[in-house]
Amino acid sequence: MASPNPWPSAPTPQTLTAIFMFVLFIDMALRIPDLAKFCAVLAEMHQNSIGHSPEGKYGFHVPTFQGNMEQNNGWTNKWEEYYVRGLRDFIKQEQAVQGRSEELDELLVPFFEKVVPRLLRPLEWGETKIKPCLLHVDIWYGNIAERTGTDEPIMFDPAAFWAHNEYELDSFGVPRYKLRRQWLEEYHKHFPVSEPQKDADDRNLIYSM
Repeated sequence: MASPNPWPSAPTPQTLTAIFMFVLFIDMALRIPDLAKFCAVLAEMHQNSIGHSPEGKYGFHVPTFQGNMEQNNGWTNKWEEYYVRGLRDFIKQEQAVQGRSEELDELLVPFFEKVVPRLLRPLEWGETKIKPCLLHVDIWYGNIAERTGTDEPIMFDPAAFWAHNEYELDSFGVPRYKLRRQWLEEYHKHFPVSEPQKDADDRNLIYSM
């Protein structure tokens, strides 16, 4: 998978507040890449990152963004803690724009108190305990492509942080993102489903929120 490495960035001499950065240009064909090749390199990226998260923590060293939504990436020891904090923060940002919903407020209580612990806490039990992987975080058909002249898959516009690898698959199977369930199945040929496997579909549903 292509990786457009940046060259150093610096303030412009005129203002000292604007920043510029040079990045290698990659000529892309804006089409959905080959399913098998893309899923193989995505799984490889996740697997190769295991063991490299600072102190085995979840998060990132700086805030990152999905669109205009800032992600609270402060480090945590537990995946459940990171997920809950991030989703609560997204909800607060949404409420600041759209206002509160009594129905949503009512549903969130059992969601955070019962559903999330039931599905995420077992991931960190015993010998099958998950480990942080470095994710792109915003995989959908608008952020993937092929290198022109080849069928090499490309990902761009990341919102990176260290997380449970299955969180990356939140858009797989959601019709509006055009990446059907077979993408999920293909990915797991290279990176097995986390235990307990019987909870995988439910985990995918809450990750897609």
